[in-house]
Amino acid sequence: MILGLLMGAAMLGGCASSSEQSKDDAEAVAAEFANHFFNWHYEEALALCTPESEKWIRLLASNVSEEDVEALRESDEANVQIDYVDMADMTDTAAVATVTVRGFLMPDSIGGRARRVEEGQLHLWLVRRDGAWLVRMEDLPQNEMSGLD
Repeated sequence: MILGLLMGAAMLGGCASSSEQSKDDAEAVAAEFANHFFNWHYEEALALCTPESEKWIRLLASNVSEEDVEALRESDEANVQIDYVDMADMTDTAAVATVTVRGFLMPDSIGGRARRVEEGQLHLWLVRRDGAWLVRMEDLPQNEMSGLD
């Protein structure tokens, strides 16, 4: 009986450890994606997305103007901080990362120059496919800090 309880406790501990590792892995992918995305390294960001997210990255990349490139050269890199990762389901296949980004250039409408945003907060949705975490985009990330974007 005691041996059974000890084995059960060890199995639960192993599940918790696996869940924490999965959360850490999701956080690492969210941070890497956000660093690439908000520093306009779209090709690298694309490698961390689901295939159906590709269209959003390509949309942004296709609208980068010479003025945007100049603005990027004149600015410092964006600073990304993962505030929290919420595992969206008990099977560890979906997560939402809350991200704060400081000092990033936000693309403007076609023909407009990108503008600097001092601080923004957004959510990134992640899914685990074939054992790897990927960012799933159904739209472009939006700054959720009212009045700042």
